[in-house]
Amino acid sequence: MSLVLLVANILSIGFGISLLYLKGSHLKLRYIFLLITFVTYLIIVMSVSIYDAYLTMNLNSFDINGDGMFTGNEISSQQEEALNYVVNDSGRNMIYITGLVNSFLLSMSILFVYILINIFTNFTKNKNNS
Repeated sequence: MSLVLLVANILSIGFGISLLYLKGSHLKLRYIFLLITFVTYLIIVMSVSIYDAYLTMNLNSFDINGDGMFTGNEISSQQEEALNYVVNDSGRNMIYITGLVNSFLLSMSILFVYILINIFTNFTKNKNNS
């Protein structure tokens, strides 16, 4: 699960940085912030949903007769492990709330770094011109 969120965060950071450095964009900084937050939230929720679907498909692969129940010879140590992965992860169920917090904090950090870089480049330009 942590790897899924790490990949989602890296994709979100890449999207945010590329959006901020589009020179042809006439969007204001607050709209860019909202767009980065929204897209980051979507990336996080979608990646966790895909991971959840993968775990569910893996669990359903142990259902030999396709009745939706695990009985008799369908129960094995691998099936129990797959069932534990599906059942014992409340983080996937709470991702709609925690993803919003994560996307907001990630967007704030991207904008903070962007503003610091702009301040530093403006400072060095003014220092070189004088």
